[in-house]
Amino acid sequence: MLRILWTLVVLANIAEQSTARECCRPRVLPPPMRIVGGRKALPREFPWQVSLQVSVTGWWAHICGGSLVTLQHVVTAAHCYRKKASHRIVAGLFLRDYLNEDVQVMPVSKFRIHESYNRPEPLMNDIALITLEKPLKMTDAVNSVCLPPPAPTLMRPGTIITVSGWGTTREGGRSSRSLMAVDLPVISNEECKRMYDERESEMSPTSHFGFFGVLQSLAPNRIPLKRLWKFESSESEASQTKALKDMIQTTMFCAGYEEGQKDSCQGDSGGPAVTNSTDGCAELVGVVSWGMGCARKGKPGVYTEVAYYIEWIRKQIKS
Repeated sequence: MLRILWTLVVLANIAEQSTARECCRPRVLPPPMRIVGGRKALPREFPWQVSLQVSVTGWWAHICGGSLVTLQHVVTAAHCYRKKASHRIVAGLFLRDYLNEDVQVMPVSKFRIHESYNRPEPLMNDIALITLEKPLKMTDAVNSVCLPPPAPTLMRPGTIITVSGWGTTREGGRSSRSLMAVDLPVISNEECKRMYDERESEMSPTSHFGFFGVLQSLAPNRIPLKRLWKFESSESEASQTKALKDMIQTTMFCAGYEEGQKDSCQGDSGGPAVTNSTDGCAELVGVVSWGMGCARKGKPGVYTEVAYYIEWIRKQIKS
């Protein structure tokens, strides 16, 4: 009898926590289907997912993903910001070139890049907060995702994250017309560094932003390692490999399979990596940041760990 009462108390507490968080939206996983190696998302499955778009000539193109953390604020990657370009977000989007009744478009009012972005190491603190001109309307297709509690601890290896976006479905390929998703296991930073410590013939990490086949002159899809680290021509490949390994910091986590085949890719940058919290709510635990190519064997994707930046995010929202 006591065990039954205790179970009821626990369930009541979970229900109370769930209703207390307005952002709470349980992740409902669809059947697996055969980003890279992912599956087509369901309409309205990821209501926090937005398309960050830029314009320099009067027409707009997707460049990155992002996550609604309030109806007026979006978390994305710092490297997604484009100077001398106008920015807007498109929320409620499923098919990238089909603006149906679910879609809401809103100009960007402020684009706040973390003040320590790229310091002390390349792509460190790769996070930004976007403020929209006015709040979006909450619907089944447009809603915010929960933020995790501030906890400067590494993501537990084996945790399954779900990454979504309209990025390319293979390295060097074309972007996806439909919103895609992939489930990936978190890898310890030590294991991730070991993988990146192995030699690779092409030493250029991929910052996972990209365009739907347009505006390629604005920024390259790949950031050459020499631009990030200012290598001298005399430096060995082994030294370059060590530098790439050293880019993986405690404010980042890695996710993927050692055999590759599943990953985020160009056009997914800034997008969400979510997992279910203990109260059943989807939480934004990561931001797509960088990787070596896409879905390569032994080269998992690297994500900015959101829990390290909760206070910074809250401060930007209030300011």
